[in-house]
Amino acid sequence: MFSIEQVTVLVASADLGSFSAAARSMGKSHSAVSIAINNLEDELGVQLFDRSTKFPTLTEDGLRFYKQSQLLLRQIERMQAAAQSSIDQVEQLIKIGLGELVPFSMIETVLEKTATKFPHTRFSVIRAEHAKLIDMLESKALDLVIAGSSQGTTRSVDFFSIAELPLAFVCSPDSSLADMPIVDNETLLSSRQLMCTSMLSNPILKNYGSVSPDTWEVTNQEDMLKLVEQGIGWAGVPKVLAEERAAMGTVKIFKPEFSHTEQSILIDLLVAPASQRGPVETFMIESLQAIGV
Repeated sequence: MFSIEQVTVLVASADLGSFSAAARSMGKSHSAVSIAINNLEDELGVQLFDRSTKFPTLTEDGLRFYKQSQLLLRQIERMQAAAQSSIDQVEQLIKIGLGELVPFSMIETVLEKTATKFPHTRFSVIRAEHAKLIDMLESKALDLVIAGSSQGTTRSVDFFSIAELPLAFVCSPDSSLADMPIVDNETLLSSRQLMCTSMLSNPILKNYGSVSPDTWEVTNQEDMLKLVEQGIGWAGVPKVLAEERAAMGTVKIFKPEFSHTEQSILIDLLVAPASQRGPVETFMIESLQAIGV
């Protein structure tokens, strides 16, 4: 049976173009590399290199085995890295709860950085309303939660304020509100308002809630924006979402009379108290805390 070392010698020789170059890169003698290739060819019963030219070149059989060898070596590297992750006590799975008011774009970069640094850790992202996320965090069904700030609901969890998301008010480009430089309160009162359930159920954010007596309540913010796009009503949403849709031309951002100062949603990171955390969770917490820096 051929060895991993022989496969490594084959790949190095093919990549570097000669046995001598492979020998130098691996700290071996030229003869050791030649013998390894010869023994591998004997084990397989095929000729891997054409040695009739100045530099050895892969034969058709050699090319097939070379490609398979590359896959094998990459798999071995992954196995070694996974084993090292276990030695370093790297978590196999991180479960993240995401509040309904938090745009996914807010955590995309952190997830990308974490996945690059810890490639063998899997991630699960769950969206739910605030109270359910807290319950799941307390029961250890989640490792961390990113949600709108809510006083008095954190109970036995630790929390950090990590960001402040400005609000913007949007309507359909075809709405009569779209052409008004400032939309007066009387007009808003007579126009249907769409509201996100998470905002209304939050003791802090509910102050931004109902303005119009004609309201529709929607659990999912993306669904609410689709209703705005269809001209069903107007809504207040995180500015980053409003600007994304406005750039696509599907909504129009307007200025309401009642908004004299910029209103915003405070975003908290919530984690269960723990004396020891794994490296992945620690890295994510530090990265999320840095968002607001």
